[in-house]
Amino acid sequence: MKVNDILVSEWGYDQTNVDFYKVVGLTPKSVKIVQVGNKIAKASELGMSEYVVPNLNEICSRVMTKRVKTFRIDEKQFVSINSFASAYMWDGKPVFQSHWH
Repeated sequence: MKVNDILVSEWGYDQTNVDFYKVVGLTPKSVKIVQVGNKIAKASELGMSEYVVPNLNEICSRVMTKRVKTFRIDEKQFVSINSFASAYMWDGKPVFQSHWH
């Protein structure tokens, strides 16, 4: 991971929430990230859902320092955001999210 990389976290139980994070700094084993907003890239053919991309003009959190971890299976890097969500490198494609309202 490097400065300006975008990470994505997809989480939820009965809906899919999508959060984006921007890497703003590095330490030897960690990254410094801020949560950024998202914006609708295109509508979904399903109700109460859409595809979103990061909105880099909207900063939603203070800087957080997170240790970089690696999946054993495919060697992809990720960071744990909290007990129920992790973030990994965003591939640049719109991400599906759903909601109840």
